Amino acid sequence: MRSPRRHRGAHGRRIASDFEKDWYLDLLRRLRALDPQLHIKAFTAIEVRHLAQRVFKMPIRDTLEILREAGLGSITGGGAEIFDPIVRDQICRGKETAAEWLDVHRTWHSMGGRSTCTMLYGHIETLAHRADHLRQLRQLQDETGGFTGFVPFAFEPTQSHGILADIKRASAFEQLRNLAVSRIYLDNIDHLTAYWVSLGLPLAQVSLELRCGRSPWNNPGGKNFPHGRRHHAATANYRRA
Repeated sequence: MRSPRRHRGAHGRRIASDFEKDWYLDLLRRLRALDPQLHIKAFTAIEVRHLAQRVFKMPIRDTLEILREAGLGSITGGGAEIFDPIVRDQICRGKETAAEWLDVHRTWHSMGGRSTCTMLYGHIETLAHRADHLRQLRQLQDETGGFTGFVPFAFEPTQSHGILADIKRASAFEQLRNLAVSRIYLDNIDHLTAYWVSLGLPLAQVSLELRCGRSPWNNPGGKNFPHGRRHHAATANYRRA
């Protein structure tokens, strides 16, 4: 296994996969052994539930405790999408519910852990759906104080199918407006991420004027490694600019 690239500015690693129980624990331990100061940010709430139910076969809290003992530093905010159940059923049918997503983060926060949160917008949701999504994040943050950053990102219609196939990508104005509203509404979350992989570098630079900051917790864009569909979208955004 290659050592972490601390000397080139990488101070953390994000991992997620689908293997046996010992694989996850061994990976976390080996990464921590390479550098005790390495902060490992890994697994979405969806993945934590999968590990707990199908791999570890243990309650979520016990699963998180074992992962933390092996070296897990924080969990990621992926999988939130939009919390509204009707929209969720159309864009990600079969994925865990909003309540289940929130419960994993609530449990992790109650253990003293920290995490980020996200929202996928610009598809079939309404502004009311976005507002309700932010409301539920704000409510959990008031309860636990465990979110360190919020990461909104626009739906990427490239290669989509079904009801999502003909959706136009959110405009630059729409994306900046969403960031601005999020900053106002989620004033109880310290950091707002301008996710350059989604925004494109020029628009991400503009978003800095909206006080989208960076921190070692929210890991905004610069240290994320784009993959799959979003990698191609990021490349296209950069070239258009």
